This record gives sequence, C-alpha cells and structure tokens, in this order.
Amino acid sequence: MLLPIEEKKECTVTMASALCAAMVQKEDDHEMALLINKTFEYDKAEQLRVDAEEREIILQGAKEQSEECQRLRNETMKQNQINEENARLANKEHCSFINNEILHLLVEVSGITNDQAKAIVIAIAKNKIPNTTINY
Repeated sequence: MLLPIEEKKECTVTMASALCAAMVQKEDDHEMALLINKTFEYDKAEQLRVDAEEREIILQGAKEQSEECQRLRNETMKQNQINEENARLANKEHCSFINNEILHLLVEVSGITNDQAKAIVIAIAKNKIPNTTINY
C-alpha cells in the first residue's frame, strides 16, 4: 500500500509528466500551425503570381489582336484607295477612247477640222450643248 506522501509524489510526477507532454504537444501544434500558415501564404502568393501571368497573357493577346485589326483596317483602306484610283483611271481612259472616236468620226463625216471637232466634243462632254449627251 502506498503512503500518502508517496501518493502525492507519484501524483506530482504524473501531473508533471502530463504537463510536460501537454507543453510539448502545444509547441508541436504551434509549429504545425506556423507551417500551415507558411504553406497557405505560399499558395496564396503563387496563385496571385499565376493570376497576374494569365492577365498579362490575356492583355498581350488583346493588344496583338488590336494591332492586327488596325493593320488589316489600314491595309483595306489602302486597297480601297488603290481600287478607286484604278477605277477612276479606267473610266478616264474609257471616256478618252470614246471622245477620240467621236472626234475622228466628226472630222471624217463632216469635214471639219480636228480643232473644231475637239471643241464640239468638249462642249458636249461639259453639257454646254442642250439635248446632246455622250453615253460612255
């Protein structure tokens, strides 16, 4: 049988051991919590970095697409100007051909001079002679 003093000693030793174990457990839990926090902060920082990279990629893609659209728009405008100029030159050449045919026929048929026929064609082309038109 244990004497009360020995019981108290044993109880104190048991309590001291339990207290030490609790303190060690608390320290281990604290270290685990710090590791979890570090992991969480690392994951959060990594996610922010990945999000920033994705935004940068999206912005770069949008910028490239915008530049490509602008380049195509400019190219289309230049091509339209070239097409309009070609159409204008082709029309001018066609009108000149028709006017020269009329000029030669006037000289041939009526016997007027080349300068007189040219003056008549110019007057008709500028709508200075009523009820007379040249269909090109």
